[in-house]
Amino acid sequence: MPQQTAVPQNHVFAYAPALKIYLDGMESWKENCEKIVQHTEAITNTQSAVLPTYPHAQTVEGWQKMGQVMFKSFVERQIELCSFMGKRWEHYLDLPERVARCKSPGDLLQLQRDFATHLVQDYAEEVAELTKPFAELADSWPVGCTAY
Repeated sequence: MPQQTAVPQNHVFAYAPALKIYLDGMESWKENCEKIVQHTEAITNTQSAVLPTYPHAQTVEGWQKMGQVMFKSFVERQIELCSFMGKRWEHYLDLPERVARCKSPGDLLQLQRDFATHLVQDYAEEVAELTKPFAELADSWPVGCTAY
């Protein structure tokens, strides 16, 4: 029986499929937003031709600008989330090598403790980063104004 040679495994995570999913979703969302913008521009042009002083035309422009800001914020949050997940995946992929270097059960216990501590800390920081725009929005509400 011929002897088989062991092929070393490469533990590099392929980001392409995960990023493609996000990019496809963002592209679809962008296309839908562009259609909405085109539709609202057509409404605005029709209204300004028929009722040039009608105040609703200004509101449509406001909605368009708000949609652009929301889309930009959405994309920025997606980029932030992808970056965070990439860093976390690197930590997960590094873990088996670090476990293999443990020389005692105490080392393994310390490694698990450190890993869990960093995991919780990373997620807490990421949640704070992702919710920062909402906190800023809440801070900008006038005193006594409620969201509902």
